[in-house]
Amino acid sequence: MFRLIKWLLLLTPIMALGLLMASLEQTSAISAAANPKLDKSITRTVLQRVHPNQIPPGESKQLQFNSTELSAIANTLLKRLANFQSAFQLSENQMDFTLSVELPLIDSWRYLNVHGVVAKQNDQPALTTLQLGSLNIPTTLVNWISGPLIEIAHRRFEYQLAALIIEQWSIDPQHLSFQVRWRTDVVEKAFEQLLVSADQRAVQFYTDQLIYWQHSGGDQFGDLRPLLNHLFSLAVQRSGLYDARNDNQAIFSALGAWATRQLKHPLVSDETVKPKGFYLKIHKRTDLARHFLIAAAYAAHGNRQASDRLGLLKELNDTHRGSGFSFTDLAAGLAGARVGEFATNRTPDAMLIQDKLARSTNDNDFMPNVSALPEHLEPAEFDARFHGSDSPEFQQLMQQIDLDINALPILNH
Repeated sequence: MFRLIKWLLLLTPIMALGLLMASLEQTSAISAAANPKLDKSITRTVLQRVHPNQIPPGESKQLQFNSTELSAIANTLLKRLANFQSAFQLSENQMDFTLSVELPLIDSWRYLNVHGVVAKQNDQPALTTLQLGSLNIPTTLVNWISGPLIEIAHRRFEYQLAALIIEQWSIDPQHLSFQVRWRTDVVEKAFEQLLVSADQRAVQFYTDQLIYWQHSGGDQFGDLRPLLNHLFSLAVQRSGLYDARNDNQAIFSALGAWATRQLKHPLVSDETVKPKGFYLKIHKRTDLARHFLIAAAYAAHGNRQASDRLGLLKELNDTHRGSGFSFTDLAAGLAGARVGEFATNRTPDAMLIQDKLARSTNDNDFMPNVSALPEHLEPAEFDARFHGSDSPEFQQLMQQIDLDINALPILNH
């Protein structure tokens, strides 16, 4: 039996490669010539239309995409990976798609053409048809392929975030439509989903340590750094018995739960003990500490890019409804995301982070000074100074923030 399994493991990639080579064709399935400039222009127009500042918090809005827009978005996003073209056709409750990729092969048989059908079944998208070149993939095999991919997608932070915002969706001959509602508590609700995937035993251990720190003289109105010293000193002591990456993820999960007011049973083992409110500070500011810890927790779960995007979306939304756009908050989130990612990426880096945060004596070790950054920008001032988030002025300031974060002592040996 073991020998059979071993042979199957060896043959599976060979069979997959053989299937791929057999499906290659001499021409692209999409006859229209590629037009990257037009694709980018259409994508930019669509993004402006679905921008979060166009969706008032708490209100429901319908977002619609026609087949041309879907093709332009797919082409723009995937052009970075390969010489890629796409085409979409919409009908009642289903979407036909064709993808054509020109592979870097010398042989004339170098086009991988993929055709498929996504249908709406039980309010969920289902891949019902798949064709590679001239090869029709049997339905049983399609289900076998798509099932695990759907499960993986459901665990992704992006899917969980979309599920919080999208109320319903539909496909008709003209549009793929989404009814969305931008929630002011989207960060907190998304964090609830994040905690489900954490190591509950490790998170509970550090949560109990956090609660003990609160009730044994820890200054809940002071700096965050002494608490980081305490928790990561414990992690250093445990590093010989436990995976440093897992412990770091648990610490940031516990701290993120506190920052989002979700420090409760079962994370707190003793139901009779109530956590105190979160008032700790980085650079004398509680808002920076909150943004830093929430982003660090997201990134520690492998969601750094999603964390960065969510932080930017929140600030853009605040520009029109809320406290205004703050580069300070955005920088705190970006710094937290980098630290959270670094702390859970490789074991040597994880152990280095533990040691540095256990001995840190200055906030500048893990968070750059942001006092000179613009904040509380109202729409008119933001537009006058930066002309949108894709302008050279905006990108130049973001690059400077990235440089400051990259120079943090905690991220450098």
